[in-house]
Amino acid sequence: MLQSICRKYSNTSKAYPLAAKCCTSFAVFGSADAASQLIVNQREDFSVMRSVRFATIGGCVMAPLFTAWYQFLDPMLPGKQYWYAKVLLECVSIGPLYLGVMIWTNAALQGLSLSEQTLRVRQDWWPLFINALKVVPAYQSVNFLFVPVEHRILWLNACQFMWNVFVAYSVASRSSE
Repeated sequence: MLQSICRKYSNTSKAYPLAAKCCTSFAVFGSADAASQLIVNQREDFSVMRSVRFATIGGCVMAPLFTAWYQFLDPMLPGKQYWYAKVLLECVSIGPLYLGVMIWTNAALQGLSLSEQTLRVRQDWWPLFINALKVVPAYQSVNFLFVPVEHRILWLNACQFMWNVFVAYSVASRSSE
């Protein structure tokens, strides 16, 4: 059964690469937020809208962003020999951007004013970035050394599930929903 699911995902990913990545990211981000809410709130005050916001961020913002990043990065630093440079670039460029976009988009989708969105990014970005530096280099090293290019977003989603539980909790902790 698992082999069949993997084969179907692989075929879909080849036929519709961006759509498959967006759908996968939508599901992972939404599930991570739902898990975060269930862990913290234990079903009290569960916000479907909050999970939909994070799913939307995953499918509509982050999957296209990282797809474009890998399409830029891999030709620039081909093969496995530059894995360390890819990890370093990830940590100093797209990683910080990812966190800022995640925080800002979440605040915007909550309907906060531009000044409140900016404040949210200023307050949340640095602590999340420091925590990201503790986990991202490890899973991205595996990504760049062992994962085929066409499955990098899938690997990233698998690794980021737990990270996104933490990010969803951190970013949405001030949400009134």
